[in-house]
Amino acid sequence: MPADDPRVICSYATELDAISAQLKDLAQKMEMGVMPYSPLMDEILSTDFWDLDIGCRCRNVFLRERIETVADLVQYTPRDLLRLRDFGKVSLEEIRRFLLARGLSLGMTLPEKFRKSTTPGDGKC
Repeated sequence: MPADDPRVICSYATELDAISAQLKDLAQKMEMGVMPYSPLMDEILSTDFWDLDIGCRCRNVFLRERIETVADLVQYTPRDLLRLRDFGKVSLEEIRRFLLARGLSLGMTLPEKFRKSTTPGDGKC
């Protein structure tokens, strides 16, 4: 069938509508902090902070608070992090940039396998 055939055009329009709906759903989930599953995200979330290029101050705070992986970190909100001793606005911006470069953000809801047994900010992490 030629590309200008109305049936082909209608087929493309239907596919575009489906893709558009999927993108809107994904955007809503991301705004709510719900991360879509992907094997690459599993790898990123499981990464230990000792393997990453982050500042010494952040590393020390995370060590003290037992924030060991990226998954542990993204469960914290900005407010939770700013309540931690020696963690200020400059450290927060460093972490936000770090996460943004990987398609992540603070305050995310993760699949059960990544959740810590205690709630971020409760002093037991």
